[in-house]
Amino acid sequence: ILGDLTFFKSEEARRLLEKLPGKKFLIEGNHDGSIRSYHNYFKEVYQIKEMRFKPTVAPFLKEDFSVVMCHYPMVTWNQKPRGSVMLHGHSHGKLDDYNAQSMDLRFDVGIDGALANLRFLTLEDVYNAATEKITQYKYNTFAEYARNNYRGEVRRYLQGVLANSSRRHVVLHGIILCVHTGPSDCTHMRKKGRF
Repeated sequence: ILGDLTFFKSEEARRLLEKLPGKKFLIEGNHDGSIRSYHNYFKEVYQIKEMRFKPTVAPFLKEDFSVVMCHYPMVTWNQKPRGSVMLHGHSHGKLDDYNAQSMDLRFDVGIDGALANLRFLTLEDVYNAATEKITQYKYNTFAEYARNNYRGEVRRYLQGVLANSSRRHVVLHGIILCVHTGPSDCTHMRKKGRF
């Protein structure tokens, strides 16, 4: 459950949870206040959850299928450059066009989004939507799609940062990038204990 399960008051939310079959895993949303006191109805509760599904478990898969799930849509996520798919809710279908036009493998799986169309989605539904997106660009695997789309995106971003930087160093995700001639120029950083 990718958050915002219900807007019901607490007691009505409990009754709904009792009716839902199976093991429930909650990825908390911003409107889940009424169910926060009912964590015992969930096997586990997360803010973000990553999962990898294998063809041996889901025979419709042609390759391993990695997903990152968060209630909120993300611009970047773990394993994105390796073909991981981002599943989110929160936007109530308002990002469907944006997600469709974006090269990102990101999908609004909320029940009121275009993909779900007021029904519960299966893993196969999500896999088919992601597969359809990569095949429209003539790619066969998620890794191949990501290699050809995301890594160039990072490279273009870094080139822009470095080209427009008057600073001698740029910090990106905790990594210091030297933007001058070579490693010998970084001795001043080593002496200050920053490199």
